[in-house]
Amino acid sequence: MKLKYSTPLVLASSFCFLLLAPACDGGDDDGDDDVGDTTGETGETGETGETGETGETGENPIDEQAILDTIATYQTDFVLINKAPFESGAHMGGGIDVNIWVQADQADLYKTIDPAAPAELSFPEGTIILKEHFDDEMNVVGGTVMYKGPEGYNADSGDWWWGMGDLLGGELANSGPNLGGCIGCHTDVSVSDWVYGVAAADQN
Repeated sequence: MKLKYSTPLVLASSFCFLLLAPACDGGDDDGDDDVGDTTGETGETGETGETGETGETGENPIDEQAILDTIATYQTDFVLINKAPFESGAHMGGGIDVNIWVQADQADLYKTIDPAAPAELSFPEGTIILKEHFDDEMNVVGGTVMYKGPEGYNADSGDWWWGMGDLLGGELANSGPNLGGCIGCHTDVSVSDWVYGVAAADQN
């Protein structure tokens, strides 16, 4: 997949760009959105069956390629939520800088979330929340993404699908509704639809 970038956040050729982040330590204390790892195989859904499958039919209602196609233009089509990159305490084992991007039509809703006092809200089906991960030289080296699936996709994850890897290059290392590290942390903010948000003072 070819990507066009309007900012200097260019993928470094020296990286393989596949994130293999460790599982969350049980809490995301940096107020960010999504954490990454899996306790099983890619897209595993526990008792429901093969990779990426949900329900008894074995069909996967999530079009992962369509998600990757959409986020290919995130730097022009999405809204950057935070004023400046900030340190994540959970992604890639912590200690990395991240940016959060949300689709323009859901950015205002996202900004209403107060990480210090999450309140009840719900994102509509199709919402995409993307987090860039940077290396020490501020090159994008991968990321994580949340996609709100259809109602009933997976109640244990708030119907969110999670992906991680070289999202900007169109490749996933792991994906599915039950990525262990993601759910382990985001369950704490299920009241705000499994999203941590960014403090108003740190928003764009």
